[in-house]
Amino acid sequence: MRTRPGRRHAARLAMALVGTAVLLVAGLAACSGIQHSGPRLFTPTPPPMVARGTPGMAVTPGPLAAFVPVAVTATGVDRNEAPVNPTSDFALGIPVFIICRVQGVRPGEVHRLTVRWYINGQLARWPGSYTYATVSQDGPLSFSLTYETAGQGMVKLYWDEPVGDSNEQPNDRYLAKALAFTVR
Repeated sequence: MRTRPGRRHAARLAMALVGTAVLLVAGLAACSGIQHSGPRLFTPTPPPMVARGTPGMAVTPGPLAAFVPVAVTATGVDRNEAPVNPTSDFALGIPVFIICRVQGVRPGEVHRLTVRWYINGQLARWPGSYTYATVSQDGPLSFSLTYETAGQGMVKLYWDEPVGDSNEQPNDRYLAKALAFTVR
């Protein structure tokens, strides 16, 4: 049976993505108990509640988690937008990075990923604690903030949240992910 070129291309792309995901998950699972000092592979499969390879990292999915299936905090990001040293424990004055993968963006669509940084349950009050990115394709994104105060940190990612929306409820309908971490 012959298929149209568009279907063949879509099938090849889907198989390549599945193959890549399997390899990344297998590699990450094999190294899950090892503390890494260099770049780490970025897995496009969503973790249930704890990011793989980073014990204790609390990742809470929101209603729109399907658009941001993977998010992790780290001390850096490499040139391929992969997390460097994924962790949930940061030193004061060291940038906290959030690296995420967005998916589900159709050609021609434009979305907004809003990022809010918190300290001890309150929105952080220094430059960069509230930002956003315009998203027009699937792929990785990263943001960072250097904390000026030690305490319990959190970063929340919102998908297509209306400008000016300040709903801080845990079940906010625009919430994609919330990640908790500690700044010492």
